[in-house]
Amino acid sequence: MLSIFWFNAPEIPFDAVRLSFCHSSVLSFILSSQDMMCLACASTRVHSLYGVIVVILTCSHHSLLLHAHPEDSAGHSLRAQRLKALNTRLSRSCAVLLFYIPLISAAMIHGFGKHLSSVVHMLTAMMSATSYNHTMESPTTFFLVGVPGLQSSYLWLTISLSSMYSIALLGNALIVTVICMDSTLQEPMCFFLCVLAAVDIVMASSVVPKMLSIFSSGGSSISFNACFTQMYFVHAATAVETGLLLAMAFDRYVAICKPLHYMRILTPNVMLGISVTITTRAVIFMTPLSWMLSHLPFCGSNVVPHSYCEHMAVAKLACADPMPTSLYSLIFSSIIVGSDVAFISASYTLILRAVFGLSSKNAQRKALSTCGSHVAVMALYYLPGMASIYVAWLGKDKVPLHTQVLLADLYLIIPPTLNPVIYGIRTKQIRGRIWSLLMQGFYHQATH
Repeated sequence: MLSIFWFNAPEIPFDAVRLSFCHSSVLSFILSSQDMMCLACASTRVHSLYGVIVVILTCSHHSLLLHAHPEDSAGHSLRAQRLKALNTRLSRSCAVLLFYIPLISAAMIHGFGKHLSSVVHMLTAMMSATSYNHTMESPTTFFLVGVPGLQSSYLWLTISLSSMYSIALLGNALIVTVICMDSTLQEPMCFFLCVLAAVDIVMASSVVPKMLSIFSSGGSSISFNACFTQMYFVHAATAVETGLLLAMAFDRYVAICKPLHYMRILTPNVMLGISVTITTRAVIFMTPLSWMLSHLPFCGSNVVPHSYCEHMAVAKLACADPMPTSLYSLIFSSIIVGSDVAFISASYTLILRAVFGLSSKNAQRKALSTCGSHVAVMALYYLPGMASIYVAWLGKDKVPLHTQVLLADLYLIIPPTLNPVIYGIRTKQIRGRIWSLLMQGFYHQATH
């Protein structure tokens, strides 16, 4: 008999059943015709090609049928009717893509990607299975514990979080307003700083309001969809932030090492392209992770021992093995953060080499001072993040749970709080413009 570690059996095609099986009888992940044919003694190239062709033809046929709808948007005379018909077609197209793209990918990889690692096969099989097989009912609500073991300190946590969140909102909003309003602050570094401030607002606002609700009034419930939406924005914002730190390091490298070509290299189109690339990378990273995790079966406890929907805390509640999502998260986050840190280190190595090659001590001090704010922001972002990750993975049995949760919380709230303070204090132009804007506001209030 076949030993199935994860049973999710579709019908077994007749051509696969007639193959001879003389190797191992263990399927590693999911019962499908492709997995079974991997165990066959004879060549399965014809069977794999047949399966891929059938899948593609079926998908094409169904797509044509789904889009062959009498509601043709071009036939409507009224603009509102045309828009309604177009929205219907877009919704239908999204449903078709969400259903068929994982299915075709799984068929292609299982049929012709045998040289790929087993993790890739597991992930594609899981995505294709969850795209159409979600029979186990998921909970409608999760309950966030907050900080386990520190219920007696919730009042102080509420006061501290409220203060930090207010500073984060006010400071980052001022940074965005000042840079957008002042034409003298349109240089590349200020552009990236403006985007960073906007991301900080998103990151803090994704978690802090719910934390304050838990600590102040005990409002710990969060809906299933809201939980995964929060998770998506939190992790996407962190991925965008590390990319922005790399972009700012590149900006400092060009400003110090190639000052004569600074404005020619970092043009508005280049800066926009960098920002779009960073955001796209975060979306590409988070979308499969959220998809896989949200389609796991949750049939046990719905109590999350955390103050927000942190990925690993939610994954541990699944009835099925969350290892594929954990591996995906670990691999891709390591690639993103590792590559960003490597390029940042390379940039600052070149910067330091150029700075210490200057003959004037005053010029050296000035060049290092321009990098000081960026280095401080990087330290605020990476050090708490590394501490939180290492404690969660290596010290989970030694470090108390409330310490792990607090580290994860501070990792999301400290950088948004202190980033505008650091840049406001160390950047003379921004500091002067903020002071001028505040004085104008106070003067306007006094005269009215």
